[in-house]
Amino acid sequence: TSTSLMVAPFGGFERALGTNPICVAVPAEKERPVIFDAATSNAAYNKSFFAYTEGRKIPSDWGMDSSGNATTDPADIVKNGGALLPFGGYKGYGLDFIVYLITAVLAGSAIGRNSDGSIFEDAGKVGFNFAAIDVSRFTNLDDFKKTVDLSVSRLRTSKKKEGTERIYVPGEIEAELYEKARTDGLILYDGVASEITRTINELGIKKPLIIAGKRAKESVEREGFFKSLSENGISTEHTEDFTGYPSQNQFEKYAELAKKYGADFIIGIGGGRVLDTSKAAGDIASLPV
Repeated sequence: TSTSLMVAPFGGFERALGTNPICVAVPAEKERPVIFDAATSNAAYNKSFFAYTEGRKIPSDWGMDSSGNATTDPADIVKNGGALLPFGGYKGYGLDFIVYLITAVLAGSAIGRNSDGSIFEDAGKVGFNFAAIDVSRFTNLDDFKKTVDLSVSRLRTSKKKEGTERIYVPGEIEAELYEKARTDGLILYDGVASEITRTINELGIKKPLIIAGKRAKESVEREGFFKSLSENGISTEHTEDFTGYPSQNQFEKYAELAKKYGADFIIGIGGGRVLDTSKAAGDIASLPV
């Protein structure tokens, strides 16, 4: 994927490339699929964004301020026009540029045309490149998957440096965190809750209706999200039957609750399941609330 401009080229400090992530998924037999998904910047933009909302510093090799100086303040990147750094110096920069060429340029999103017919580069436009490999055209698929399992096992059981408890393969940490979130719910840190509260205040919302599933409700209560809202003078109510994808009947129930509490906004918090939020928003907006 080619993203909006956030990364400086090697030796520069102006935003000239995207974070341009690469994702590769490889099937296995008994193991989880091996999934590598990473930005070509030293750290994904979201890591700086969450550090900013949570009031944390960032490592000095993640990015620069708008004058090209190394920074540990995420605000320099999130708010003040600083740039992220490519990973691995010139190697990451080269890979970042190649991703841009085979996504945004190849897909045509970065190719602009003037009224006189001449071409200009429309940098910063999003572009994608999806490719699927038919393994059977190269080797036996079953043998391939079995060998992937063997490779995963070999890496996991390879010698560990002192202080290393476990060797992970790409995607394994994220898969385990996902499973944990399905059981324990998601965590909203204080900085994120504060950012949501700030946005609510900016929009002039006085009485939001919070709709959360049981696990999500327990999680956000544990992390103080409801408390954060009430401390800012925002009254909230919530229900616990937010399970799976909301049906039209549930949306109608939410509309009734919104009327009951005089809510002027609905906030839905999922617990371990990704919802089609655009459809949900459209369904809610169509109700007479």
